[in-house]
Amino acid sequence: MVEEGDVKQLLGQLGVCANYKGYHYTAAAVARISEDMHELESLSKGLYFEVAQIYHTTVACVER
Repeated sequence: MVEEGDVKQLLGQLGVCANYKGYHYTAAAVARISEDMHELESLSKGLYFEVAQIYHTTVACVER
């Protein structure tokens, strides 16, 4: 299981800065996918919805 902090560290090594829009959403989504690859099967109703709940936002914002 990959922690969100580990994902953020990897994103930083790849040159992705925390001030990019969607950075935190991306880190949370990658951490969830590392736990269960089946999360990729239903992005809008599954993964995006879970990330939106974590960050108290809408699915549309996460998808964008």
